[in-house]
Amino acid sequence: MWRVLACVALMAVAGPQATTGEVYTSIQDLTAVFSLERRVVSALSNYVDDMEAKLLRIRNVKQLFGKLVLAESR
Repeated sequence: MWRVLACVALMAVAGPQATTGEVYTSIQDLTAVFSLERRVVSALSNYVDDMEAKLLRIRNVKQLFGKLVLAESR
């Protein structure tokens, strides 16, 4: 799927009558865009992982607090 999109984007950027230099520049541009996309996805993935870890810690504290309250009420 990504290869098809890359080819379509390359044709749109370089055009059907593009020279070798124009195609090479377009490939460099696409490579830069895909590199940026990978970095953004990686950063978002790290952010989600961090939020999941924080949520787990909050759940653990909530559960511990609930156990303490239950123990005190007995």
